[in-house]
Amino acid sequence: MEPGHRPLARQNETEKQLTTVAEQSGAYQKITDPVFLTDAGYVTLTLDDGPSVHTEQLLEELANKNARAIFFMLGENVAKNPGLARKVAEAGHVIGNHSFSHPFMTKITADKAREELERTSRVIEDATGVVPTYFRPPYGAFNESTLLLANQLRMKVVMWSADPKDYSFHTARAVYKATDPLLASRKILLLHDLKDATADALPRIIDGIREKNLKITVKYED
Repeated sequence: MEPGHRPLARQNETEKQLTTVAEQSGAYQKITDPVFLTDAGYVTLTLDDGPSVHTEQLLEELANKNARAIFFMLGENVAKNPGLARKVAEAGHVIGNHSFSHPFMTKITADKAREELERTSRVIEDATGVVPTYFRPPYGAFNESTLLLANQLRMKVVMWSADPKDYSFHTARAVYKATDPLLASRKILLLHDLKDATADALPRIIDGIREKNLKITVKYED
């Protein structure tokens, strides 16, 4: 995404200010380059929209396989289930910010966007003691304002590069069958905490990653 791809007159005042600060700091290109890939030889497991009734099963399956994941949590679900969020953190997984109420970030005001991110980070910190450093925009919808706001709040935007659409399937076999062909080096895999079939498929997915001589990571180089 190149600086100035939209006419300045069409940017709102908040975005103008953020852009100006970023350009002056020389960090604009880095800020506007969300993560779509991980390092060579690795796959990142990400689980969106929790915590949910399936979170504990996911934690058990990950523990059994000695694997870690990034849980991109919704603030409203963390507020309802702080104990589950705490268990995720205590198990050594990474918790990311996925907004509070899952809106399209491109369709809300700058003030509302800030509230969505700040409120979510606050409830995650209250529940786990951890401040999120990764943000995933709901529906994958973002624009310059989204990226610059996340940067101002000291979060890296992490997208995905493999989407098996696990929410479309009702059996573990179907989820795995859709996922396995997508597993390759440098992939960030999008899965969902809310799906029972995904929780059931997770052990086989992890085995599939390792059978391809790939490792699982939750970290990115700055």
